[in-house]
Formats: sequence, structure tokens, C-alpha cells
Amino acid sequence: MANIDHRPQTSKTLLRDHTLLDKYAQKCTANNDGGYRRDKSTFEHKAKQKRLTQKLMVGLVNVESTLHVSYWRTYSCGSWLLQSGKRISYRRCKNRWCLDCNGYRTSKLINGYLGQIQSMVDPYFVTLSRPNCTWDQLSDEIKYLNDKFGLIRGWFRTKKNRGLEISLDGIKKFETTYSIDRNDFHPHIHLLVDGRINAYTLLGQWFRLVDGAGGYGNDIRKADEGSIKELFKYMTKFWKVESKGNDEKFIVFPPEVLDHIMKAMKGKQVFKSFGKIKKVDDVVPDDETLDVDGVKDGVYSWEWDKDSHDWINDDGELFTGYQPNIREQKIYKAIEYSQGIRLKTTNKKQ
Repeated sequence: MANIDHRPQTSKTLLRDHTLLDKYAQKCTANNDGGYRRDKSTFEHKAKQKRLTQKLMVGLVNVESTLHVSYWRTYSCGSWLLQSGKRISYRRCKNRWCLDCNGYRTSKLINGYLGQIQSMVDPYFVTLSRPNCTWDQLSDEIKYLNDKFGLIRGWFRTKKNRGLEISLDGIKKFETTYSIDRNDFHPHIHLLVDGRINAYTLLGQWFRLVDGAGGYGNDIRKADEGSIKELFKYMTKFWKVESKGNDEKFIVFPPEVLDHIMKAMKGKQVFKSFGKIKKVDDVVPDDETLDVDGVKDGVYSWEWDKDSHDWINDDGELFTGYQPNIREQKIYKAIEYSQGIRLKTTNKKQ
């Protein structure tokens, strides 16, 4: 059923001191010379992201896929660090399924949209959805949902031009999740929309135009830090988490599932602004150069060593000293387990 928040409208601007977004946005703060100044902890995080990504890519490169070459490029992303003085350079793969490259893209989006989000008068977080689809329906379903949202945007423009006091201004993110129990997919749209009336009107038009929407998985509520974080996360989850604390368990989706989602989303926009919200550039560069504090001066070539979870130079020195913690080791094991699962990749609509 739909989750509809009926709390009254407030006139306060959202999250003036938005520490959560600020933390991510700092990743894109450029120096005047075009480089980026970071300390060594930046590369400890990159080492974690790279090892997780490589683990995932081991499964994906073994799937018969049109994205095979792209998966290999991601496997090799950032495998070499070239150091001159305290400046480190490396190449990126720029793919959405690379945890580090997608993190860079997300940081740019947050950095670019933060001011516009904070200027919203009465933001609402809206989820538009309908029942799950099968493997062979996924690509058409994504197109169908995007087309229906486009029709709704046109309806808003027409009504506004005719003098109705409504306006559709905000940010849209398309996401696809996978149901382990049903072996099917749930493509849906998350939006941040300014104005309570606008948000409820949007949902009403969705119910009117979208076959089977009928409240299934749809949601509307006042935006808060949690909903903003939801908006800017990945276009798909790589795993689900069960339980918490010492009993925390990770269930990683099989490579065939992830590949099917990536192929269905290829060439399609994940993020899109509309109305008064201006588009933000989320292009990831081919190469990146960082000025890194806390490293010794010198000229070195550092090569990624998967067994050490780190980059290593010709003298056998490790660049970061990163070691995966217990939680990360659990994810590694879950990824390895998922790569032994074989699924039936067609099913009937339930």
C-alpha cells in the first residue's frame, strides 16, 4: 500500500546545516590549479572500494554479456598510481558499477545540487512505483515508467501555462532493485519535489496514468536527511543486509542479476533535474590527480595487489596500509558465495 504522510506543510527550508551532504560533497572540492588535495585516508577508502569492486567484477566478467569489456575495464580501474612528489595520478573506468567512480559521480551531484535543495521551501520525497516485473520485461518497464513521468511533466507545464498554481520542480532518480524471494525486479522512481500540493498532485497523476500503480510501493513524505541520502545512493543495490551488529548478514545478488540491471539501464539517465532545478554535470574524468598530504616525497609507480588489498611499489612498500575489517570480510565472503549461484533468468509475471 502507499505510504502517505499527511503532516502539515512547513515553510522552513530543508536542512540548512546539512552535515550528511556536506561530508560527501567535500570529495569534489577542487584546488584552484585543478588538482585535489587530500590526505592518505582518501586512498584507504579507495582501497576498500577497489577491493569490493574487484570482488564483484570477478563474477560479472564470467557472465556472457555485452558489457564484458566494460567489466574488465572496471576490474582494472585505478590499478596503477603514478606519484611525483606528493601528487598522485591514476586512470578511472567511469562506469556506474564501479564503487569509486560512482562515488565520485555522486559527490559531484551532491556538491552541485546541495544549494538548490537547501533553497526549496517545502520539499517532499516521493516514490513512484508499480508491481514488480520479470526478467524479460525489465527494459520495457524502465522505458514505460520514464515515459509516463514525461507525460506527467507535460501535464504540469500545460496546467501552469493555463494559470493553475502548480509547478513541478525537483530531482528525479531511477532505481532498480531485485527480489530474491520472487526472482523478479522492481524498477521505481525516487523524486525530491518542492511543494506539498505539487507532490500530491504528482502522485495523483501517477495513479491516473500508470496501469497497476494503485498504491503499490508508492510513497510520499516530508523530506529529511534520510530521504536525501536515499535519493543520492546507487542506482541499484549490490547486496541486502539482514540483522544488525554481530549478527549482521550480507546477501549479495548473483552476477546475472547485476548484469541484467546494468544492461537494462545502459544509456539511460539515472539522475535528472526538472522545473526550476538546474542540471548538474556529473561527468567522471578519464584521469584524476590528487595532491596528497602524509606521503613521502618521491617518484614512484604503485601497482595494485589484490592479495595485499593495497598498492605496492618496486621496493615492496604498501601505499595505504589498509586492511579489511570484519564487516568487509563478511561482504567478501558473501560476494564469493553469490558467484556460485545460478538462476533461472526468465519467469512469469506474478
